[in-house]
Amino acid sequence: MIWGAWDSTVYSLGLRYQPIDVVWLPFDIPWARTGFLERAPTAFRPYLWPVKSVMLLGFFLMLLQAIACLIRDIATIRGEAIK
Repeated sequence: MIWGAWDSTVYSLGLRYQPIDVVWLPFDIPWARTGFLERAPTAFRPYLWPVKSVMLLGFFLMLLQAIACLIRDIATIRGEAIK
């Protein structure tokens, strides 16, 4: 989930290298250039990078909590006191 959230966040910030070189194109293709910020396809058209960044942060914090629980469970199995 973290990898997918990272990939989606990077795409929404426009930091991904694109396979199409847009220098020679006579028209603008927004998904084929770097540096654009992804927007929702609604009438309001909000930027999507804040939502995707918060989602990435949430997945990362959830992973840290899972690691903390794993360490606590290992300590319980070994018979050590948990503070």
